[in-house]
Amino acid sequence: PLYSSAASDVYKRQVYETVSDDFGDFWFKDLPETTGSVIIRAQGYQPRTFDGLDTAQCPNLGDVPLEKEQVPHCG
Repeated sequence: PLYSSAASDVYKRQVYETVSDDFGDFWFKDLPETTGSVIIRAQGYQPRTFDGLDTAQCPNLGDVPLEKEQVPHCG
């Protein structure tokens, strides 16, 4: 898996997790109808958060570019 993703239900404080396929696509199946957030993480990249997603609308995030983490320079 290239990416891990977590969806959280802001009202029930429930977290659902999934991982991407080889193409970076991911799906959450059987989520309750609610409003929540999705956090996308990949090793070596800064996480991306999408808040206020309504699962009743089947949101599609499309392509999600991630920025590389900044590596501190020494000396």
